[in-house]
Amino acid sequence: MKRRSFVKSALVSGAAAAIIPAAAMAADTDNPPTHGTDYYELRTYTLKNAAQQKLVEDYFQYAAIPALNRIGIRHVGVFTELKPEGQTKIFVLTTYNGLAHLSHIADNIGKDAEWKKQGAAYLNAPASAPAYERIESSLMKAFKHSPLLEAPPKTTRIFELRQYQSASEAAGKKKIEMFNDQGEIDIFKRLGFKPVFWGETIIGPLRPNPYLYGNL
Repeated sequence: MKRRSFVKSALVSGAAAAIIPAAAMAADTDNPPTHGTDYYELRTYTLKNAAQQKLVEDYFQYAAIPALNRIGIRHVGVFTELKPEGQTKIFVLTTYNGLAHLSHIADNIGKDAEWKKQGAAYLNAPASAPAYERIESSLMKAFKHSPLLEAPPKTTRIFELRQYQSASEAAGKKKIEMFNDQGEIDIFKRLGFKPVFWGETIIGPLRPNPYLYGNL
């Protein structure tokens, strides 16, 4: 197994929350989860300049997060890098209560007229002035010992996105067993790290790689 490695943009700032009030973790607290295991989509937006950053941030603040909340998404997090090398990337974490839920959201968000209206500048950005350079997505399944995301308070804060890369699928499963069955998750919590989620990447780059998303 390779030694644990941190993604290049490991420190992600809640600074986006100052721009996007719902960004630190948008939640519908009136409708508690009724499912057993979360699935997470982690999007990484590569940007060229500040204009693209504002366009993506405005899209999530005014269009995407409200629309996702309306159709059943409880938690959406939007984050920028604390110390980017050049233009910051934007990270978006969306929580689903299963694969069928993910499919339902994908099928229905396009029916939301307000989403189309508020997100028009992003959704219809021309090729000559795109809203972003590329989007990279990973789909993760929550660990059995931490099956639901634990949303932090809605305040500006710093998070750490930690990734463990393994040399093989078997080694990756052993790493996950260490967290699930050998007490590693409980140690993190006992030491006050306040992890937000733990997820195994089932679709995405650099697999096998379980993720820890921590609250510093």
